[in-house]
Amino acid sequence: MIPRTLPWFTPVVAGTVAFATALAGPAAAVSVSGQVTDEFAVGIFDVDLDFTDTNTGNVIFTPNDNTDFSGFYSVDVPVGTYDILFRPPLGSPYIEAELRDVDITGITTLDHILFIGRPVFGTITDAGSAPLFNIDLNFRDTTTGDVIDTNDDNSDSLGVFRVVVPAGTYDVLFTAPAGQPYAGLEIPSVVVVDSLDLGAHVLPAGWFVSGTVRDPGALPVTDTDLDFEDTVSGETIYTPRDNTDGTGVFNVAVPTGTYDVTVKSPATSSLAWVLVPDVAVSANTALGTVTLPPGHAITGTLQDPALMPLVGADLDLIDVQGREVPMPNDNTTTGGAFSLLGAAGTYDVAAFPPPGVPLAAAIQRGVVVNGPVNLGALTLVAGYEVSGTVTSGGSPVADADLDAYDLSAGSQLHPTANDNSDALGNYSIRLPGGSYLLVANPPAGSGLSPDSVVVLALNADRTEHFQLGGGVDAVVSVPTRPGLVLQAPRPNPLHDATRLVFDLPAGTRDARIDIYDVSGRAVRRLPEVGGAGRHVLFWDGRNDSGRRVAAGVYHVRLRAGDAAATRKVVVRR
Repeated sequence: MIPRTLPWFTPVVAGTVAFATALAGPAAAVSVSGQVTDEFAVGIFDVDLDFTDTNTGNVIFTPNDNTDFSGFYSVDVPVGTYDILFRPPLGSPYIEAELRDVDITGITTLDHILFIGRPVFGTITDAGSAPLFNIDLNFRDTTTGDVIDTNDDNSDSLGVFRVVVPAGTYDVLFTAPAGQPYAGLEIPSVVVVDSLDLGAHVLPAGWFVSGTVRDPGALPVTDTDLDFEDTVSGETIYTPRDNTDGTGVFNVAVPTGTYDVTVKSPATSSLAWVLVPDVAVSANTALGTVTLPPGHAITGTLQDPALMPLVGADLDLIDVQGREVPMPNDNTTTGGAFSLLGAAGTYDVAAFPPPGVPLAAAIQRGVVVNGPVNLGALTLVAGYEVSGTVTSGGSPVADADLDAYDLSAGSQLHPTANDNSDALGNYSIRLPGGSYLLVANPPAGSGLSPDSVVVLALNADRTEHFQLGGGVDAVVSVPTRPGLVLQAPRPNPLHDATRLVFDLPAGTRDARIDIYDVSGRAVRRLPEVGGAGRHVLFWDGRNDSGRRVAAGVYHVRLRAGDAAATRKVVVRR
């Protein structure tokens, strides 16, 4: 049985329901009885029950099918499968409910609860305060993840909405009619305990990001889902109508911004997912054709030091550019088994313990995938806890990100779970024994610079505190893989500062980063660095005179000897 809730004032249009002409004979009929109560166990009078035969779609005739003064009912129906609608009396505060696919094979007792509806109301306008008509509202239960059924859930010509829902906590989703130039809007974790004024909200203008998804044979891939992750906040935004149609075409409305777009193959497909990084959207944008490559199974099991399977652990694929590769089904299941789906390539496979399990994350590097790969049994060790605080000027810094570079493994980044500081600036990570460079990275937009400490021969729990400075041109250097690589600036667009991560090859003596405007004029030179390895610079959006540059597009140019690399960054004011 699948319950469905509907507002109590749902209209029923005469003539739209087909009724069976008669019941089956008495021998084929069985009794269905029970009590309908409210959420306080009080019986509800005059609730009308309708039984719809799921095979024929007809509502069967059931005389005397209303509840009595105590909420009890008893009706006779033929053996069969039904959708049963509980319709409260007009003018009552209760919400209709429906039980779907109820098998009636004999005498059946079926009690049910009708919830009192709580009206949620407010207004929706565009950025110019003009009311928006026919904006659809959906309420997604934060506990189950299901969108509950609601009627009369569109805004009127004045932009006013009023939707009746049960008490609960919901993500409220606003969707414009198809083809209108508005992005979706999500208001998360709205707690409804009584009548709620949601206030006035603005539906952001949207630009359409379009394209086609095809398989390696150039055939369209239908029902591909696209996710848009804001590169500034790291959050995946709500995007209505974000699946490909029967011809593999997508056309998704999103606000102005820069996004990492994940193109997800259908659940039954053997194609790998694709990440399209750093898509800058400030007008209608064509992504062209995205080809989903064949996926190869990467399997194995994950266990703890006692060789017991770890269920619910998370695994990540990291490509040679250091980016996490999106993929489906990346958690361990019964027996600690995992089966990942990745395109051909070379990856580091990172394994994180289940939430709350005090184990260190592990990484298997250089896994070559050009067909099915079995990694065997991977073991997570207890490791050692490194904890402390991240502060600036004596005040705690929330959401600082901790990175650990393994000095015994070429100073490559070692994965760490739950590695951001909390509201009080506290952090706690676990690492296997070894030597590490720990870097505390400031939250995006804070204007702070990172702090670092070298931990040699970690063989016990220890405490390390970080003090983030106020300068944004600070440099953290970490020796790492060879090759000149300039990663995408983060955040992008920037308001206060952006983080520039780059790798220099062996033998590099001097390297510098210059910032150019769209006319090619140099506006800022950052401090020179040298030595092979990974380096981090921060640009505060100012020119060499210390003045903030104008909003617009700028080019970040890294030069090291005869080699160079360029990235684009957008400045917002």
